[in-house]
Amino acid sequence: MLVRVAYVSNLIGTAGRSPLSMAQIVGVSDVNNRRDHLCTSMLFHDGQVVQVIEGQRVDVDRLLRRLDSDARLGPLRMVCDMPIRERALTEAVTVCHEPQRTLDHVGLTDLDHVTHGSLEAMLEYRIAA
Repeated sequence: MLVRVAYVSNLIGTAGRSPLSMAQIVGVSDVNNRRDHLCTSMLFHDGQVVQVIEGQRVDVDRLLRRLDSDARLGPLRMVCDMPIRERALTEAVTVCHEPQRTLDHVGLTDLDHVTHGSLEAMLEYRIAA
């Protein structure tokens, strides 16, 4: 079964706070996601990350177990977990390079208030961009 899962988490320490740190995260994610046939999109903002993951249930669950034990992340707050007919994402990893503009577009000031609806709006906005 093909699913889409999304979570928000606080970043711990220096994770995701510099271009080098983000590049390291994206590089490892790209290798792992290609191996596991996953597509993901990440948005880093003000010490937090929201990530959308699409793939087969077993592969997504395996990634979530790794993320749940990743010392760079705080507790994962699940925003959505749903079956999908087809993927909206087409690449192993994408990163939103305009996080503030994306949040402004959907009327959010931070990632603490991301809901399933605002997540879908952000995803549509990023895909259309």
